[in-house]
Formats: sequence, C-alpha cells, structure tokens
Amino acid sequence: MVFDKTGTLTEGHPALRSIYSLNDQYSKHEILRLTAAVEATTVHPLAKAVKDAVVAAGRLKAVGYEI
Repeated sequence: MVFDKTGTLTEGHPALRSIYSLNDQYSKHEILRLTAAVEATTVHPLAKAVKDAVVAAGRLKAVGYEI
C-alpha cells in the first residue's frame, strides 16, 4: 500500500483490460505476444499484469513465460 500524490491510501492490483491496435498490421494476439516477450524478465507490477493476461489467455506457459 502507498499514499498517492493526493494523500489517498492506495492498494494497486494492475490488470490488463483491453488492447487497441493503431492499424491492422498486428492482431490483438500478436500485440499481446510481443508485449509479453518484452516484459518477460521484469518484475514491475505493470509487466506482471501483461504476463498474467497472457497466461490467462492460454498463450504462454505460467512457468518461465515461454513463448
């Protein structure tokens, strides 16, 4: 838990809600796959949210986030 800049006590649980593509070159699946590959080795909470979304979609193995 942290206090944000307004002094509010906050407990964050980031989650990926939706994916938007700016063109038709990449599908949502491809965007998610590429993003997870980039975020695979970090422990940042937002990266974890991306990796969790990929695992939930059945696109990656939970252990090691293998693509």
